[in-house]
Amino acid sequence: MPSFEISSYLLPAGLWHAFAPHLLAPLLFLGPLYAQYLIWFHPRRTWSLKSRIWETYATWQGLRNYIVAPITEELVFRACVLSVYYLGKIPRLQMIWLGPLNFGLAHLHHAWDTYNRFGRTANALKRAVVSSLFQLAYTTLFGAFCTFIFLRTASLAPVINAHIFCNVMGIPDVAGDLNIGAQNRRKYVVIAAYVVGAVGFGFAMNGWTNASAKKSFLWKV
Repeated sequence: MPSFEISSYLLPAGLWHAFAPHLLAPLLFLGPLYAQYLIWFHPRRTWSLKSRIWETYATWQGLRNYIVAPITEELVFRACVLSVYYLGKIPRLQMIWLGPLNFGLAHLHHAWDTYNRFGRTANALKRAVVSSLFQLAYTTLFGAFCTFIFLRTASLAPVINAHIFCNVMGIPDVAGDLNIGAQNRRKYVVIAAYVVGAVGFGFAMNGWTNASAKKSFLWKV
């Protein structure tokens, strides 16, 4: 789409093509990002580096969730698993959609934690099954996105950054974001941000990775 190529004129071609894949996840999360802007940077609110950043990310749990886990998971489930698929001459489409199932299934152990945490009752079992199936679907879709980017770019950097970013943002809370927009008289701006982000992401998936895909040996499977 021509409008998505205009951005390349703002930066040297080589720099833009290297940087663009890193922007795909933030583009998809344009709606949640705008809602976070309304929360964090509204003129009437105070913003604290300590409470907003340091106490969340500069802890052992923060380092695990936002640094160590994304890097190690991408090394295993993207670099290692897809290398085996590549050597096995698995078709590209299967690599994109079947490969991430390993990533999704690796999160099913959370069902046992949920079941125990809520008392090992019938309701706890139902909650564990529903939440785990949702997590399986979400992580598999996310894995497919990361696999696509990894194959197109032959680089772990964009997928690690996307993984870190999505861990920080969490699952989008559409209803909550609309409520934040309504409180700030920006409800329709939040809706527009969601729509622009989703549509833009759909167009940019190919457009912002075309240059990298032409050089990627993984995309030529």
